[in-house]
Amino acid sequence: MTTEQGAAVAEGAAGFGRTITGVYVTHAHGDHWCATAPVRERFPDLKVWATAETIAEMERTTPGGRPNPFWGAAFPGLIGDTPVIAEAVPEGGLQVDGQPLVPRAAGHTDTDHTTFLHMPSLDLVVGGEFPVELRSPGVRRGGRGGGATRSSRRS
Repeated sequence: MTTEQGAAVAEGAAGFGRTITGVYVTHAHGDHWCATAPVRERFPDLKVWATAETIAEMERTTPGGRPNPFWGAAFPGLIGDTPVIAEAVPEGGLQVDGQPLVPRAAGHTDTDHTTFLHMPSLDLVVGGEFPVELRSPGVRRGGRGGGATRSSRRS
């Protein structure tokens, strides 16, 4: 998301009388978390969570809160300075209506340390890009010599 899109999501939620209370970052690609700052401007109590590995990668790729040149080139003028405001998911995961929502490692998809959330009580998985990649023909998971391929997932 761009800065403008993040602000629009926040305003849209507010327009429906809703409050965004939390965002989970599945992996460190800037287009998945750089818009959290404008959402927090609208909702100051917003919590942004990620795994410790994802936070470390976020910090590495945005030194001093400035997106690295890749993201600047991919989204010219659309992503401003973006401080890393994520905090590590608490022990035992997050809670939604009293039910645990637990981060799980997906390994390497299109980047390292990709994660998803699992709600055991509903056997529900909430993901970012990795479910899309699992459904795309010819996509190999695991990168660098490991993980599932489309044909091996069918067995």
